[in-house]
This record gives sequence, structure tokens and C-alpha cells, in this order.
Amino acid sequence: MVSFILLNKNILNALDRLRASPTNKALKIYENFYKDRKDLYKEFKEDKTGYIYMIVNKLNGKCYVGSSRSIKTRLYNYFNLALAAAQKGRPISSAIIKYGLVNFAFIVLEKVDLNVHNLEERETFW
Repeated sequence: MVSFILLNKNILNALDRLRASPTNKALKIYENFYKDRKDLYKEFKEDKTGYIYMIVNKLNGKCYVGSSRSIKTRLYNYFNLALAAAQKGRPISSAIIKYGLVNFAFIVLEKVDLNVHNLEERETFW
């Protein structure tokens, strides 16, 4: 059970099922987006796979689900507060600026074949 995050029961149940699935090896949870940033960079440094991920505000339980064909670049964008400030119109960027990365968790939901249709389809699923 993912107890550190205030999520609705449907999302928690889906995460539990996904984690329990023997075919899913991609699910990872990083409880502190800021503190775990070096591990995230290291893990995804050379990875050329598509990912579906969730960013969770641990203070209010709000979630953002996204997809990326280059997770390393996407992570850099989230960690770069100057870039986040420039993209303040995006809800996730505004939330990161308001609450700080330390109050977010990063969850890798799925590893997906690199094609736009697969990424969009799986992102919509979540």
C-alpha cells in the first residue's frame, strides 16, 4: 500500500494491481521528488524508453499524469525552477513553484514502447 500519498482509493487500487502484476517491472515510487533527483537522473540517464509517470502533491493529494519519450529531459524540466517559472501557466509547474519539489512524489507507472500512439493511449488510461 502506498501510504505516504493521499490518493483516492481508485488510484491506490490501480497502483496496487499494477505493482502486483508479474509482467510489470517498471513501477517505482520516489517519495521525495527533490531528494531523489540524483537517483532519478542516474536511473534514466541512458534510457530510450517511453514512460508514463505520476507526480503527486503529498500535501493535498492532487496528481498529474504525464508521458515522455525522453524521461531524462522531462525530469530536468521539472527540476529546473527557472524553467518551471517560465511555464507558470501549466498547473504542475505552478504547483512545484508553490509547494516545492520536496512535497511531491514521483511514480513511474509504466514503461511503454516508444511510439506516440502508445504513450498517449497509456497516459489517457491513467
